[in-house]
Formats: sequence, structure tokens, C-alpha cells
Amino acid sequence: MAGKNVHEPVFVTPGPTLLYDDVFILRPVLTRTRLGTSAKQQHREDECRLREHKSKALKAATIMYSEEKTKEKGMSLRKVTDYINRRYQTTLDHETLRRYYIQGLINTSPKKRGPVGNYDPLIYKSICSAVSSYIRINQINATFHSRRKLAQMVAKGLRLPCHIHRSVLNC
Repeated sequence: MAGKNVHEPVFVTPGPTLLYDDVFILRPVLTRTRLGTSAKQQHREDECRLREHKSKALKAATIMYSEEKTKEKGMSLRKVTDYINRRYQTTLDHETLRRYYIQGLINTSPKKRGPVGNYDPLIYKSICSAVSSYIRINQINATFHSRRKLAQMVAKGLRLPCHIHRSVLNC
């Protein structure tokens, strides 16, 4: 069945919708379909365009708010976010805009989520080159270690928790 769209029913517990005082109408049960390759690629492209659109909205909002702060009777923070949300049809929060303005991140892309890395970029690159040369040496000597085993060795060397070891080798 490779390449065909498979319809797979997903049972959703229906939630009541109040019509009058005591009459309930149940929502229909929704079905979810698996996406084929072209539909999945289109979905990814749409998500990428949406991320770029939100990034442009945040950049425009930070520029506009910094310009309004220099004016004597400029717009407030909430008015700027309301204006940008209406213009770009986004849901930018005023606290996000305030944080970016305070940190001086005017006309910059949105920050990536998650914790900041613990290692300097120079140390990280040297670790990556050491691991890649270790792999080459093992290939020349015809010794084989699985990707999982290499990830465990790198995680042990970096003193990382064991649940992180799968993403360590993406150098």
C-alpha cells in the first residue's frame, strides 16, 4: 500500500454543544487521513511559509515599536501589537514584543526555543571533528560501531544525560 492515502478513523470523544437550555447536539466524529508524499511536502512548505510570515510580523513589530518609543506621543505597546496582529493576521503577544525591545533585538528573527548550549562553539566543532576522525579510523580498520554505540560514547565523554545521546552526533 505504499504511495496510497490510507484513511484511518480517529475516534474523538464528542463534546456537547449547548443549543438551547437543555438540548445538546453532539459534534461529529472527525477522521484523520495520512498524508502522501506530495501532500506532506506541501504541508512542510506551508509551515515554512507561515514561520517566515510570523518572523516578518515580529520584525515589523519591533521596528515599529522602537520608532514609536522615540516619538513624544507614540503608540503604546498594546496598540502596536494590535495593529501588527490585524495587519499580518498573526497572534503576536505584547509581552514577546516587550521582551525583544528590552533585549535590543530590533529587526531580528525570532529566537529558537530551548536551553542555550553548554559548550563553546570552538569546543563543539573540535569534538565533532574528533568523532568524525574516529569514525574514519574505525572504517579503515574495518571495525564497526553502530550509531547508537557512538552516540553513547560521545554522551559519556561529554557527561550528558543518557536521553540526549541520540541527538549528539548531528554535527
